[in-house]
Amino acid sequence: MVLEYTIESRAGEPFAFNWTMHPLFAPDEGSPIALAPGLEDVERAPFTFRGERFARMQFTRRLHAGEGWCSLLLPVTGERVRLSFATSHVPYLGIWVTQGAWPVPERGQYAIALEPCLAPGSLADTISSGTAPILLPGERRSWRVELALLTDSSVR
Repeated sequence: MVLEYTIESRAGEPFAFNWTMHPLFAPDEGSPIALAPGLEDVERAPFTFRGERFARMQFTRRLHAGEGWCSLLLPVTGERVRLSFATSHVPYLGIWVTQGAWPVPERGQYAIALEPCLAPGSLADTISSGTAPILLPGERRSWRVELALLTDSSVR
């Protein structure tokens, strides 16, 4: 499946914006997250339904060419969900993991979101850090994310 996005400015002055995809997946016990080599600093321990409840969000550094992919293995079915995107257009990846702590611990979800994004963080955060993309008057930008369900476990 290919998801295509476009934003066009009809404003008379430049403005900051941001975009983050937020696909939420229900992991299996032991579901590992796979990322491009070189992203070893990103926490991606296999998912567990035991232990402390938490919710954690983290972002990668700016991605280089060839690093625009991530996947989540679902061990129970042997399927892998894979997202692919061009880092020239979508230069960051966020990973949100909630282990029973969101929205509240009494009704917590167990979920993983693999979030390709234009800038790391909320719009307010990206504006204050200077990482928010700026759209000029009349400018149009497009990008896409490919979503695949793979059954061959040898494919990353």
